[in-house]
Amino acid sequence: MRPSEDLVEALEAVAARHGIREGRIRSLIGSTVGARFEDGPAIDDVRSEILGLDGRFGRDAAGGTCLDLKFALIGTVGRIHRGRPSRGESLVLICAEVFIERLKAAQKLLSRHTSRDVMAEHAELFVTWAA
Repeated sequence: MRPSEDLVEALEAVAARHGIREGRIRSLIGSTVGARFEDGPAIDDVRSEILGLDGRFGRDAAGGTCLDLKFALIGTVGRIHRGRPSRGESLVLICAEVFIERLKAAQKLLSRHTSRDVMAEHAELFVTWAA
């Protein structure tokens, strides 16, 4: 992901590239150029920090990867906003660090492998983007 890419679309692309059909965002922090929320206000601050509150990957009606994401955002004036970002309107400013859990694969791994093997699998899905 590069600066000015949409956070939701880029995360969906990462999940699709790694074959994640069902997944969860365990951790997300980063910066955006403001944001637009589906169920709330538009935040136009040039610099905003975000913290993921909940994120789940699934399939859309066409069978593609889709992300249902909720995050909290704090802008330059210190106001905190929460909600679901609108697709195409939450652009990354500098970076986003995300830890994605592959749900079905994790369940299979737990039944067959040691915890070290599970951690190695999940470590591959830790994604950091920076300019």
